[in-house]
Amino acid sequence: EALLGREEVSWDGDYYTFDTLTTMPRPLQRPSPPIWIAALAPPAIYHSALKGYHIMTTPLSASAETMREQVDAFARAAGELEAKGSDVAGFSLPRAALRQTLRIVARDAAGAKQRLAYGYFERFYNVRTLRGEVRGGTIEPIELDEMVDEMAASLLVGTTSKVIAKLETDAALGIPEINLDMNIGASHRETMAAMERFAAEVMPHFAADRAA
Repeated sequence: EALLGREEVSWDGDYYTFDTLTTMPRPLQRPSPPIWIAALAPPAIYHSALKGYHIMTTPLSASAETMREQVDAFARAAGELEAKGSDVAGFSLPRAALRQTLRIVARDAAGAKQRLAYGYFERFYNVRTLRGEVRGGTIEPIELDEMVDEMAASLLVGTTSKVIAKLETDAALGIPEINLDMNIGASHRETMAAMERFAAEVMPHFAADRAA
């Protein structure tokens, strides 16, 4: 925060010691740009939010219950801040989303897109949990059969009404912002079309929930 907020900073603390230095380029925001903390553990979310930092979190491969615990941790901190009259930080939860063309039979299309999503996450978890073996320029997928049901429940894959229903569940938990990962292995044309449909058909449903 000192480096972002002041032009010249020297430091002598418990963990870092350095002579006068600065950062370039200088940020435009004053006193400093907003700081987002990537936190997974509920206690880390709670204490970081209590300090006024914005939070970006995700349950990754954990269950929906873990996501609820993460949301609850932020909500507890937000409640304490509101009680003291302090500003509440932002909260964002990344989600993967790929909606099929609505003209295609929903069941067949959703199944194809879910298989595409599974392949994406099988490669992602290879990199995250193992050494990330690469063959032919592509990360090898690892078996995640035990996650299929969980992923089917959490992925935003489906018709407009199905995606809206899933996002309404998130809204009911108190999640104010969803960060969408739209490109999970489809072609560029399909990804752009999915983004267009999401903006045109899903976002208006939630437009009244928050200020533009």
